[in-house]
Amino acid sequence: MSTEATRASPVLGRLQALGARFVEVNAMAVAASIDEADAARAGIVGIADLSCLRKTGFKGSKSADWAREQGIALPPVNGWAQAGDNSLVVRLGDSEFFIEDSPQTALCARVIPALKHCAEGVYPVHRNDAGFALVGDRVNDLMVETCSFEFRKVGGGNAVMTTMAGVTVLVIRRDVDARLCYRIWCDPTMAAYLWDTLNEIALDLGGGPVGSDIVLAASPPA
Repeated sequence: MSTEATRASPVLGRLQALGARFVEVNAMAVAASIDEADAARAGIVGIADLSCLRKTGFKGSKSADWAREQGIALPPVNGWAQAGDNSLVVRLGDSEFFIEDSPQTALCARVIPALKHCAEGVYPVHRNDAGFALVGDRVNDLMVETCSFEFRKVGGGNAVMTTMAGVTVLVIRRDVDARLCYRIWCDPTMAAYLWDTLNEIALDLGGGPVGSDIVLAASPPA
């Protein structure tokens, strides 16, 4: 397909240079696969661009009550939960929430219009984060080289705000098909730099870029 979609990933040029196979998700061209070695790289440490996934957020003193009224699963403070439709709900502190849909879900599409009419104490937060996934047996080796936070001690339900290679990031662990996987979000203006840094280390470890299908087509965690 053409990569001239309405929205562009901040690392589109990097993936075009690799000759990736693109599909369109949410009006953004996403590299579904790089080449036939995707699975091998993902077994070591693969980096995938998931910036195409729809996102939104809200915060405020009454945000938790409002989320309950909308039927949204409430994670613990600084934690995340999987909604019934496979969307992600991340809780940042006590009163801020970040939601990301999968390609097949539409929680954001329901929440965004509702936020226009919400009560006082609930405020929309525009989210256009770049999103990456790091997957594979040697992911923690990469994390050690880029971040002082000890991710080996992070449980599956935690959400961590930290820095990687000097870039502020939100990180959760969400394994795919029993394979270690971290989901990472950052400001899109820093995305190309962070991608280049993570990719360089992944290549040194024997991995590298992989298509989004490695993560998005995998079986979701229970």
